[in-house]
Amino acid sequence: RPRFPEAEAKYSWLAPVLDAHAIHAEGLGDELRVAESARGEKVACHKGCSACCKSMTVAALPQEVAAISWYVSEIMDFRLQERIKPRLVQMQDSAECPFLLDDACSIYMVRPLTCRSFTVFRQVCEVGEDVFETRGRDVFIQSKALSRRVALRVLDGTPRAPWKDEKRKRKAFEAGVMGGMTAPLHLIDPAGFLRAINHWQQQRGFSPEVNHGTGTPEVDEMGEKASQPPAPSAGAGTPPATAGDVDG
Repeated sequence: RPRFPEAEAKYSWLAPVLDAHAIHAEGLGDELRVAESARGEKVACHKGCSACCKSMTVAALPQEVAAISWYVSEIMDFRLQERIKPRLVQMQDSAECPFLLDDACSIYMVRPLTCRSFTVFRQVCEVGEDVFETRGRDVFIQSKALSRRVALRVLDGTPRAPWKDEKRKRKAFEAGVMGGMTAPLHLIDPAGFLRAINHWQQQRGFSPEVNHGTGTPEVDEMGEKASQPPAPSAGAGTPPATAGDVDG
């Protein structure tokens, strides 16, 4: 997987998230190859099929929210950041994932496990289609063994978690902690993302007003609001501070 030594040393949740995503990518690839051979069908998902990104069911773990914030604010190109800002402001009024640009995922490297896991055969989904209802047999369900391997690593990135060893992490997984920690992205306060973006743009000497313009008055208003002191502490089930909040 890509390595970010400085960021991984700075943010304790980042390496576990990136490792878990890499474990999932390898394991899911292996399972899909077996499934394609057994079914005699190919996976339908491809770049540009974005129906699943246009639903408020897109969800993420708190560690993944923090990783997305880091990627968007510290890694993403300025021009994409400026396109995402108004989408973040308007995310409560749209079913689309705010990080969907031109029917493609702008955070593909750090997309959540829920996005990575959702795979269908035969044909791509229609916008608004509930494929579990319309053609459930086309939906691929990954193995519990893979889900466990991924969970055991990603749980290492949970701030102040009660599990301190492998045995307790396994018990937490079996008890459904992953589902309990996951929340729809549309429930996340966009101010945290905007605060992190604005912070790192300032750190790198980028001025939206001079270079590209802020896009909409609402972005300026939200950006000003987002510059206030960061919010809540991170606990299991509460989104961690964004990258901009914990920069040192």
